[in-house]
Amino acid sequence: MSHTIVVGAGYAGVAAANRLAARGNRVSLVTTYPYFVERIRLHRVAADLREHARVPLVELIHPKVSIVIDPATRIDTETPDRVSVELASGRVLHADFLIYAVGSGEPRATGAHQITNEAQALAFRDELRGRPDAPVTVIGAGLTGVELAAVLAMSGRTVEVITSSSMDATASDRAHLGRLSRLGVTVRTGERADLKTIGADRTRVVVETAGFSVPTLAADSGLPTTADGRLVIDATLRVPGHAAIFGAGDAVCIDDERTTHLRPACATALPMGSHAANIVAAVDDGRAPDRFVHGYVMQFVDYGGRSGRAQLVRPDDSERRFAVGGWLGGVIKEAICRMTLVWMRGERRGRSVPRYPEPAPVPAEV
Repeated sequence: MSHTIVVGAGYAGVAAANRLAARGNRVSLVTTYPYFVERIRLHRVAADLREHARVPLVELIHPKVSIVIDPATRIDTETPDRVSVELASGRVLHADFLIYAVGSGEPRATGAHQITNEAQALAFRDELRGRPDAPVTVIGAGLTGVELAAVLAMSGRTVEVITSSSMDATASDRAHLGRLSRLGVTVRTGERADLKTIGADRTRVVVETAGFSVPTLAADSGLPTTADGRLVIDATLRVPGHAAIFGAGDAVCIDDERTTHLRPACATALPMGSHAANIVAAVDDGRAPDRFVHGYVMQFVDYGGRSGRAQLVRPDDSERRFAVGGWLGGVIKEAICRMTLVWMRGERRGRSVPRYPEPAPVPAEV
């Protein structure tokens, strides 16, 4: 059996490593820490509602996977059919294939707090603990911004949200706006935040949730990347010109118009990581790889306490008319969060994650 290196132990990396190991392949999982972080819980860690979001990797990873706690610093293609990874310790790993799944928790120089990784969430929480009466400004009204603002307001904080959007484009936007308003959150819509000015106000704690950054590993390795540093891959998740390298998760960009609906989420990373493993297995067996196809079912948001919202969506992530809010929405949200770990542990034992519907095909140009 071939040897595959998986770089990154987030949702995509864990799914890929487990799928290949269950098949019998030799797998090395390269990561920085001996634990997996539930990023979907970080807003609650930041708001001091959870101590941490860690799960030991040994609880999630197939026992045949070799876990290497040593950050990758460079990826090299030895030959068209071989690849190597240089590690921070100076060690070099060699393999037949590599799956790039480093995620998107890289810090950005914005002058404000961020909560895209656990260290950032803990730093934000520490400042809140040291300033119990300070109001909080949340910049951005995506799902992370809405969730963070809601749980902070539920805990008694004075919160304002600044967003450049009008928050009235979809039913979900209007529901989020209504919920935040009922919690006493001041929402300033249609306004682009000036971080320099806002950050100069030392009476407030400022957190920016409007974007994400990826590690520079792909660019540092001379691999093709987008302007924001994501690894460019084709519809079969392979890096053009590098037959042994594949990608999955937030840190990749699929060069295919049929995937423009994909969004950074565990609901994307898990099936993409599993599919990357399937493609490596197909190539290893001499079979033609299938393109990655993924559609969504629902979108979830945590409003704090036991309240939430579950919005039914089409495979292309556009909203359907049905949504569940309030207590039941919160129950559904929490159930899905817990099921995510159940699915991952199932992959550890060789059971596949759920299949998702295919989005409608992109119409041909006339």
